[in-house]
Amino acid sequence: MQRVVIVGCGSVGLAVAAAFATTGMTVLGYDTDGDRLARLSAGREAIGEPDLAAVIAAALADGTLRFSDEILALPAGSSAYLLAVPTPWHDDGGFDDAALSKAVATVLSVARPGDLLCIRSTVPVGTSARIAQQARAQAVDIFIAACPDRSAEGQSYREQFEVPHLIGADDDESRRQASELFGRLGPVTICSSAAEAEAAKLLCNVARDATFGLANELARFCAGLGLDGHAVAAAAGRGYERFSLPRPGPVGGPCLAKDVGLLLSSPGAPDSPLLRAARQANARIAGDVAAAIADHLAAIGATTVAVLGVAFKGRPPVADLRGSVALEIAQRLMRDARLELRAWDPEIDAGALEQAGLAPAVSPLAAAGGAGAILLANDHPALAALDLGALAAAAHPHALFYDLCGQRGDGMAGVLPGQSVRLLSGKERLAKPSRAAAE
Repeated sequence: MQRVVIVGCGSVGLAVAAAFATTGMTVLGYDTDGDRLARLSAGREAIGEPDLAAVIAAALADGTLRFSDEILALPAGSSAYLLAVPTPWHDDGGFDDAALSKAVATVLSVARPGDLLCIRSTVPVGTSARIAQQARAQAVDIFIAACPDRSAEGQSYREQFEVPHLIGADDDESRRQASELFGRLGPVTICSSAAEAEAAKLLCNVARDATFGLANELARFCAGLGLDGHAVAAAAGRGYERFSLPRPGPVGGPCLAKDVGLLLSSPGAPDSPLLRAARQANARIAGDVAAAIADHLAAIGATTVAVLGVAFKGRPPVADLRGSVALEIAQRLMRDARLELRAWDPEIDAGALEQAGLAPAVSPLAAAGGAGAILLANDHPALAALDLGALAAAAHPHALFYDLCGQRGDGMAGVLPGQSVRLLSGKERLAKPSRAAAE
């Protein structure tokens, strides 16, 4: 293979494009979004990973990477095409394959005999086999493999070289070529079929979603029993290696919920009440938290909420609002026109927050001024380092601090008497006067 064409220059496509550019191959980033292509070509696209941004800039400068809205066919057997287009899932409409179908049609129109097509996007089990059937029906003699991306947003470029690439195909030559291609980047895991690779990718995220769902459901039970779920989990696991549970918290982002839907919608997949229940446990959080905040505001007669940490996750830091639980909570609260919501995130600029319908604050302290509720909404390190004493002094005398991720745990020192603290795993509790204050 002399050249790699990445079809789709979003977060998944950019990371793998940059990675292949470091191997000496010529890389073309193809996309139909003209504005994005212009920003990328001019080095003006906002890229959250500093090392990824640096590699793209260097590859553009030396000509190993370029971006275009046009693909020109090369001599047979010289190109690999990687589909990295969005494959969204909608609760009311299922799998949206519009972008994928368009990308497949584009590649089949220019591919030459012996070229390689790798499906990098996350898809229902059986999709790669269906694409292979389409190629045969159109008499396009190419090799096809499922090579789904498994990198984590925020460290996707680095993981192109570290996380084993799943390689699956329904014939030996497709499997061999895809393995050699991705072997340029790092370790590969060979699967016996394309469907096996597709299922392996989905199972990774589905298992995570179910595990988080269990943790959140047990936290809800502990709260209902009047217990501190963090303390119960810590006691259960102390010196007892057969018990391990992630910390309760929001489950957002563009992948986990989607991958559950894609797996369950795969042809021949049985229904799974267990997986659906876990998804419901995670989806329930936004409504429960919004209701608790609204009730507290009504009880103290306050109308201002500070939302700190709006991206869907904070570790590793990202500026992505897709699937943000914090944003969903804010949107639920904004249905009450009397409420004012101020938002701050260490990774997201004011313009993006405004576009999401939020009023940006210049700092956490500015957001907290007079606020009746302060939501610590993701697990960004900056939130763990906040001066809660300063926030508490600026907030309403009876403000509620809702630590959605529990990363502050019981370490909420600085919250003033009359103010209260709440975690997903426990009931709201009032702050007590410190010993110094009592004396």
